[in-house]
Amino acid sequence: MTPLEGVLGSGFDWFYLTRGNIVAQAISLYLAHETGIYHRYKGDVEHPGAEAVAYDEVEITRLIGMVVDQENAFERLFRARGVEPVRLRYEDMINDKESVIRLFGRVLGIGEDLQATDTDSVLAMAGETNIEFESRYRSTRSAFIKEVLSRRHFSDGKTDGRHS
Repeated sequence: MTPLEGVLGSGFDWFYLTRGNIVAQAISLYLAHETGIYHRYKGDVEHPGAEAVAYDEVEITRLIGMVVDQENAFERLFRARGVEPVRLRYEDMINDKESVIRLFGRVLGIGEDLQATDTDSVLAMAGETNIEFESRYRSTRSAFIKEVLSRRHFSDGKTDGRHS
């Protein structure tokens, strides 16, 4: 019950990572729960065991709702604490590592001349099953997706979690 400042101290920067594609996030979470595999390393196959997982629209829908609820809870916490976190998107971290590294360097005061290296050993999990499930889900649940995006309330006013 100690306030966060009592545990973490004060005077630090908050980083908040979200995923713009909430459908893909829920599907990745679903496949991770079903296979028990949450990380993939260089040399591993894409989401091993995913091909044996049955499509479950109800569970994917539940996970989307859970993610939105968690995001909104974090936004309430940030408002209550007067925190404006540095917002990061998973997609940007994957697709534009250089910009994200420069952002970290700038915020942490260690300079923006940092560069990504190709030594990453952890890779994205997505594979053919993810793509198939997302296509299937989007074809049947477009109205729900539109509604759930309207419930994403980031304090920067955006509904997709993008860093400005």
